[in-house]
Amino acid sequence: MTTYLQETDSKMVFPFKKEAIYSLPIRPVDATTGSDVKPQYIPLPRESGLIKSAWVSIRQSENINTKDQARDLLLLIQDILSDLQQYGFNIGYLPKIYAFNIDDGSILLEWIFKDYRLGFTVEPNPQDSGWYLVTTEKLSNISASGYITKDNFRTDVLWLLNYIISHT
Repeated sequence: MTTYLQETDSKMVFPFKKEAIYSLPIRPVDATTGSDVKPQYIPLPRESGLIKSAWVSIRQSENINTKDQARDLLLLIQDILSDLQQYGFNIGYLPKIYAFNIDDGSILLEWIFKDYRLGFTVEPNPQDSGWYLVTTEKLSNISASGYITKDNFRTDVLWLLNYIISHT
């Protein structure tokens, strides 16, 4: 184990060990520790740049049901991405998610990539809410869609995020 000297503002010098002397949990707890900063263990802020634009748009929705559903969906995406980041996946390259308030009270969340689009339609009636994935010819012109239900909500979002990570 290598020991370095770390100088403080008061000009006092303390030994500083390069390696952590404790094991880090897979899901970090809310605690302050002292060691090297490991960016894969820093969770994304609740309103990161990835969802901030969409977050602002859905706040302007007048329909409480769709606003709540869209917020829950954004937070689920944010939480899953935070988990993936903690497991060492690089998600810094992902573009931001956009939200559009539609005249009928629904909200469209869309993630636009170079060769595909991933979207979620959040409807006033939750049973009508769904997701879609469309790709260019480069990715075989895939066109997939489905409904979002409480039973498959997290599973579908995980599957779609897996597609994103493996195709960007």
